[in-house]
Amino acid sequence: MFADTLPALAQLRDEGWRLAVLTNCDVDLFEQTAATLGAPIDRVITAQEVRSYKPAPGHFRRFRETIGDAPWVHVACSWFHDIVPARAAGIPRIWVDRDRTGEDPSLATRVLPDLEDLAAVIRLVAR
Repeated sequence: MFADTLPALAQLRDEGWRLAVLTNCDVDLFEQTAATLGAPIDRVITAQEVRSYKPAPGHFRRFRETIGDAPWVHVACSWFHDIVPARAAGIPRIWVDRDRTGEDPSLATRVLPDLEDLAAVIRLVAR
């Protein structure tokens, strides 16, 4: 886990944001990860639950079903697994391009090098 992850999640939670994870892990593996996050996660969508792996749209469809028309900003590091399918689904997306991959940044609503300014950027994107 990166040093900026826990403070970013705590700040989002303190500002009243609800947190969700769409993961290619199964339930048991994510339970181990969740214990290290330091902030409660409101909803988890696993590959085990949707019976597919991102970038397939199952995670995104299931999450939309659970939140209805509520606004959603998708934050992810994986351009291929998250940013591309979130764009196809019309979801605002913040790409955390830690590795400076060289992928097309225009597919993201915003691009960040890390999570330091995540809360500020989410406030802008969620408007």
